[in-house]
Amino acid sequence: MEFIHDRKCNILFSLQGSKVNRIKFHNKILTLTADEVYQLVDGEEKAFPGEICFKSCDVDLCSVLIFNKTLGEGRFYGKSLCLRDFFE
Repeated sequence: MEFIHDRKCNILFSLQGSKVNRIKFHNKILTLTADEVYQLVDGEEKAFPGEICFKSCDVDLCSVLIFNKTLGEGRFYGKSLCLRDFFE
C-alpha cells in the first residue's frame, strides 16, 4: 500500500488503530494515553507510546466505544457512551 502525505494537512499524529490505555479530563484538557501514537517522520510512519492532549474540550461532545470483541472481527455489538457517562 502506498502512503501519500498531504503537505497542507496540519495533523501531526494519528491514533488510528491505537489502544487507549488511560483517559484523563482536567481543566477542560482531555488527555489520551495510548499504546501507540503514529507520526510521519522523514516520509516513514513511526509508532511509539505517548499521550495526546486536546485543549478546551467539551466532554459532552465526546463518545467512547466499548468493544465486545477484537476490532475488525465481525459486527460491532458493544456500547457507545458519552464520555461524561463513561467517567461516572
